[in-house]
Order: sequence, then C-alpha cells, then structure tokens
Amino acid sequence: MKDDDLDRVREIAEMSWRGQGGAWMLEQRFGRMGGKSWLEWMWMDMLTKFKVRGENFVTTVDASVAGFARFHLNHDMKVATLGYNAVDPAFRGRSIGKNQMAFIRDIFLKEKMQYAEVMVSTDDGHAAARHQYDNFGLKIIDIIEEYYGRIPDVIPMSVCEPIKLRKAMPSDYGFIKERLRVCLEAFHRYALVEKEYGLIAKTPWLKRLWNEIEARLARPDAGIMLVYRDGEYLGLAGYNIHRETLVGQISFFDVFRNDYESDLAAIIECMAEWFREYRLRLIQVSGLAAVSGERNIMPHLLQKYGFAELTVATEYRFCKL
Repeated sequence: MKDDDLDRVREIAEMSWRGQGGAWMLEQRFGRMGGKSWLEWMWMDMLTKFKVRGENFVTTVDASVAGFARFHLNHDMKVATLGYNAVDPAFRGRSIGKNQMAFIRDIFLKEKMQYAEVMVSTDDGHAAARHQYDNFGLKIIDIIEEYYGRIPDVIPMSVCEPIKLRKAMPSDYGFIKERLRVCLEAFHRYALVEKEYGLIAKTPWLKRLWNEIEARLARPDAGIMLVYRDGEYLGLAGYNIHRETLVGQISFFDVFRNDYESDLAAIIECMAEWFREYRLRLIQVSGLAAVSGERNIMPHLLQKYGFAELTVATEYRFCKL
C-alpha cells in the first residue's frame, strides 16, 4: 500500500462499513463522539495501523484499487493478526476477498507464524467477512460485548457514600492477578485459547494478559481501582479514560463477595460517579461471553443500572496455521 492509495482506501472503507460496525452503531445511538464522525475515528485508527509498512496491501483491477487488507505479525508470540479487510462493493463477486485471504495466509506461512487471530463484528453487515474467516479456519473462541450508558442516566446511588475507591499500587498486583485468574479463566480468550491449543510461545495465558494490562498501566489515563467499604473490599475495576471521545471504560472487573448484584451495582455506580469528575459523557462496560452462552456479566443487570441494550458485540477468532 502506498500513500497515493489512501484516499481510495478510505473511500472503500466508508462504502464497506457505513451502516455496520461498532463506531457507526455508537454514533447512531449516542451521536457523534468527541465532535468527530464514526468515519473520522475509524480512519484515525486505520492510519495508525497502516504506518507499519509491509503489513498492508491493496488489490487492483485494471489499475484501480478494488480492495485492501491489513495484518500484523507478532514474531515473539508467532501469532498473526488480521484486521481492516474490505472490497469495493462494485468489485464483489470476483473472489477478491478470497484471493486476499489466500495471499495473507501465504505471508503468514512464509514468516513462520504458527497461529492466526482476528476480531470481527457479529452484525449482519460482517456476514461475508465471517464467512471468509470460516474458510480460513478461524474458530470463534469468545465474544466481547460492549455496553454503553450515558453517565447522567446511570443511577446516582446514595450507596456510593460509604463506599470508597482506591487506585491499585504495585504492592496490590499479586493479589489482583490471582483474582483475575479466578474470575476470567472461564471467559477470557487467552485462557480459552490455551485450553484448546496449549501454551502460546510457552507463555501462560495470565502472563499474556498481565503484560497487556501493565502496558496500559503505564499510561496516565488507565489503571485499576479497588472498591471497598468499612475496610472490606467489594471488588475491583480496570479502567481507561478516553478524553477525546469522552468515554470512561470499565475494561474488566471482579466482585469479591457473594452479594454479586448489589456489589456490582456499587462498583459500576461509583465508577460512574468518579468518571463524572472528568466530565465524561458515556460509561462503557466490557463483558465476555463464552461460545456456550455463559457470560461474566448479565445484560439485564446493566440495563437495570441505566445502560442501553447491547451496543457492540465482537467475535474473537483463533486458529493454528
């Protein structure tokens, strides 16, 4: 892919993903995020990823760009990631998508990748992409479910008064890792991949997850909050503050006690109150669903707390090459 191709790639991206995908659906439900359109946010993310030369390409027909694809090679983990693949609707039906996937597979094998992964939306507009991934051999491992609510709509609870929040410190990390092992082992993609395929690059799933969390903890707008009352911990919440989009995200959570519904409500509502201090507009909770249908958070509870129904659902797929 060359710089001269970018205008055409953006045009194909808009034609392909208007009316579908997480960014578009969020805008339809909540309006523009941070004053930018869904396409502007998506294009900013695409440009960031396109900066890695050699990991993106275009398909041309009669000298016209008809499609594009992107991938990322993690040589340490031997895992190749697919993402941002599209074909101009005017050129569909010519096996361009199929040929792009075959070209990508050849690159993965040449580069000695052992596994492949992809995230793909569950909406109807991504049915063709999911079909391509089925043919590639990528199996659904779990589903990431994103719930959003307007922060003013999340019920301000007096229950927050005696409850306190404390940012986790390095001395807490051993305890937190053990809690994450217990609460995520049945749901998190890394744990489920390890269960089916064994250790990836000889790295236990919890270490893979914690490496990602530590990288986020290095940023000023991310962290882990411990929630407690009268000296007793109720749970924890990993958070990210997205100042540009005005979204406060709870990326993972754990409830320690048996009073799950009450304590989860307290955690979410107190985090929403804390996000208000940053003048954020939306609160986002990320949940996980296993292929069996089991979830680590029940949708009816979130709707009870003021969240809209499921906004974005994304399959995580994985396969051995």
